[in-house]
Order: sequence, then structure tokens, then C-alpha cells
Amino acid sequence: MKCDVGVFPKYLKPLGLLEQIVLNRYVLYGYTNKMGCMRTSTGATISRGKRLYGHMVAHPLSNVQLLESECKTLPRKEFAKYAAQIIFIGSGMQFKASRKLTFRHGIYQLRIDVLKAWMEFEGMDEELLRLTNDEDGYRAAWDSEFAKLEKMTIANDGAI
Repeated sequence: MKCDVGVFPKYLKPLGLLEQIVLNRYVLYGYTNKMGCMRTSTGATISRGKRLYGHMVAHPLSNVQLLESECKTLPRKEFAKYAAQIIFIGSGMQFKASRKLTFRHGIYQLRIDVLKAWMEFEGMDEELLRLTNDEDGYRAAWDSEFAKLEKMTIANDGAI
């Protein structure tokens, strides 16, 4: 991407983490995201609405990792390797609720309309055409990547 993603036109929606990853030639950071799901005063897990809490830490990649992250054909079809390692706080229903709220929401979503708008803004004509012509292929690849991401989090159930 050619622009400063900290300053963007008001008509463009901000890119989430995964959207940034799939649009960039290199990945600069590895991420760890520690998340939990809020409970009510009676101790019941809140499972509706945006009731997540947590924080994300970015770790700069080494030079070797940076070079290995290069993707010459954008947008990327693979992102799980570079997405945040998610560590959920809690167990049982709290863990399940926070997993459900996390995936495909907030920073963990890929909105094709938003990607296309940014690609058009950035002048990524070839990449935009590639995405438009193979939208179903990208959706299938990204579904597979989401499945990988979800499997990586299950091992952390109750670990913290």
C-alpha cells in the first residue's frame, strides 16, 4: 500500500488487521491478542453485542521472517500464519462466547467491499481485477484460513 493508513479519506472504512495483511506485500509484525468475554454482575457470560475485552501486542518480525512474508500476488489468499495468535481468558461458556464474538468481527473480518474500495483508492487495478474475477476462489481460500485460525485458538482454551 502506498498511503499512510493512519490518515485516510473519510469515505473509506478503516481496515481491520486481516484486511491490512491481505493487502500488503510484506507483513512487518507478528501479533498476540489476549481476549476475554465480559460477565454480568451475576456471573453469566454476555453472549450478545460487542462485549469483548483484551489487548494486542505487536512483535516486529526478524529480517528473515519479513522476507519470507513477501507475497507477489495480492491480495493474499493466506493470512492465518500472520494473523494474531489469539489467547482467550476463561473457560467453558466464557471461552465459547468470546470465540464466537471474535471471529469474523472487528479486526478478524475480511469485507470484500472494503478491500475493493481501498484497492481502487490505492490504484491497485491489477489486484482489484484479480479479486473481482476470482471472488469465489478468494472466499473459499479465506474460509480455509479462518478454519486454521480457529484451530490455533482451541489449544489455548483455559491455558491462561
